Amino acid sequence: MKKTNWLSLLFILFLNVGTAQVNFYEKGSKAFYWGISLSANGTNFSVDRQPVLPSNDSIRSVFVSNQPGFNLGLIGNWQFNRYFDLRFLPNMMFGEKQIIYETENNNVIKNRIQTTYISFPVIIRYKSEPIKDWRIFVLGGFRYDYLINPQFRPRDEPDRITLKKDNFSLEYGIGLQYFFPYFIFSPEIKFSHGLNNVLGTDQSIRNQSILQGLYPRGFILSLNFEG
Repeated sequence: MKKTNWLSLLFILFLNVGTAQVNFYEKGSKAFYWGISLSANGTNFSVDRQPVLPSNDSIRSVFVSNQPGFNLGLIGNWQFNRYFDLRFLPNMMFGEKQIIYETENNNVIKNRIQTTYISFPVIIRYKSEPIKDWRIFVLGGFRYDYLINPQFRPRDEPDRITLKKDNFSLEYGIGLQYFFPYFIFSPEIKFSHGLNNVLGTDQSIRNQSILQGLYPRGFILSLNFEG
C-alpha cells in the first residue's frame, strides 16, 4: 500500500475515534467478558553465580542474551467493581535466550535455552474513571508457569543448561482501554520477577561450578481484544 494510502487510513481512524459515540456505557458495565491476547515478550535471567574458586576462576563473566518471543492466550475478566477486575489469562509463552560465559582468554561459550511455557496469570486490575471511551489502568498479580520442553542433556550437548518445570512470578504493569462499538481494545505492558530458582539439578560439572541459581525476569507487551 502506498504511503499516501496509509496516511489516509490513519487519518480516517483518528477522525472516527475523535468523533465516535461513547461506547463505554454499554461495554463498560458488563460483569463478565472474554477475549484473546497477542503478545511479544522479552525474557531474561538474573544469574546467581557460584563463589569464584580455582575450579571456575577461568570464567571471567556470565551474562544473558535474549531473543524476542511471543505469547498467544485467552482472557477471562470479572468486573466485580466499577474500578476493579479479576483477570485470568492462560497462555502459551515461547522464548529463547543464551547464557554466555566469557573466559580469561576472551573466548565466548554460549549455552542456548529455548523455552515453551503454559502460563497461568491471575491479575487484579484497577481502572480510572473513563474519559469518553478511554480508560487507563494499573495491574498486579501472580503467575504460574509450567515448562513443557523436554529437559535433558543430549550426547552432542553435554553442557546444555536444564531448567526446572515450575516457576512462580510476580507481575505488574500499566495499560489503556478503548471501547469500540463491538469490542474493547486494551494494549498493556507487564513486567515479571521470578520468585524461585529454576536452575535444574541435572547439570554438567562445568555448569555446576559456575551457576548457583537462575531467576526469570521479563516483560510482556500485549494487544488484548475483549468484549
